Amino acid sequence: MGLMVEKDQTIHFEVYRESEEGEEVVYSEGSAELITEVASPPVDISKIKQTCGDKVLDKEDVYTAFTNIGIQYGESHRGIEKLYIGKEEVLAQLMLSSPWVEEGLHPGMVDAAIQAAIGLEADFTQLQTSVPVAMEEATIYRETKEAMWAWIRRETD
Repeated sequence: MGLMVEKDQTIHFEVYRESEEGEEVVYSEGSAELITEVASPPVDISKIKQTCGDKVLDKEDVYTAFTNIGIQYGESHRGIEKLYIGKEEVLAQLMLSSPWVEEGLHPGMVDAAIQAAIGLEADFTQLQTSVPVAMEEATIYRETKEAMWAWIRRETD
């Protein structure tokens, strides 16, 4: 793995291994930028729920869908309480079932937000095992709380 810090404080990373021929085989790469003191924009959850009202799934429905495609999440990794699914967007009501951290970002909450991307799939009966291959941007406005919301939107490009 390699980390490089640029002059503008952007951090670039690569996860790689060296092949038998001595060449780097890159498995993952990206960049991160730390921005502090970002004020959260006003978000009207009730309005987002309306635009994501095509389908509503409870916790049991969500994790049954994961089980059906071969992904078994233990109880402490089941952070989605409800998914509100719209066209190319999902609103997820998240709740940590494991002890949570008072300051900082709990990895279980981040995992639950990523899991919520399953709602972007059109047909839950035809799902195949997959993981998101790219994330353009993730904005976190506050420290982790026991209950939070995640709003996931697909970009066409």
